[in-house]
Amino acid sequence: TAAIERSADRIDEAAAELTRLSRPGGTGPIELSAVLESCVADARERYPHAEIDLVDDTDGPRVIATRRAENLFEHLLATAVEHNDGDPTVEVSATEREGSVVVRIADDGPGIPDETKDTVFRRGNRGLKESDIGSGFGLFFVDAMMDQYGGEVSVADNDPGGSVFTLVFRRPG
Repeated sequence: TAAIERSADRIDEAAAELTRLSRPGGTGPIELSAVLESCVADARERYPHAEIDLVDDTDGPRVIATRRAENLFEHLLATAVEHNDGDPTVEVSATEREGSVVVRIADDGPGIPDETKDTVFRRGNRGLKESDIGSGFGLFFVDAMMDQYGGEVSVADNDPGGSVFTLVFRRPG
């Protein structure tokens, strides 16, 4: 029941965030490094059995998002850990590119089958196994938020196994 309650809370927060974003001026510059550090620290507390590393090769860049961008990272970190039946290892990395910042969340879980990669961000996608109790809203929310920020999100295979979610945030100006 605790997982269902967390999922319901995330859906409520996501709906409120999407409503805020629909208003003019809903996005602005935020300090990405501070958000990442906080989210990784929270995930380490929530999932002590998982190894979660942060590699931030940036100078604390500002990106176009909202103060609630942490919901994106919280959801992707939860996905990386909760869909891994073993002892999860997750690496969060941030690098700067001209005009953008790229955040990668790579895990060593079961991965996402190629035939599912095109639909993983659709609303209602609940996971890869029948036992997954997700709401079918989380990755849809991540995609919708990145779209509102003018950024991009994608998923690919991790080498040697697992998945990599890549988020590309625009820099202000």
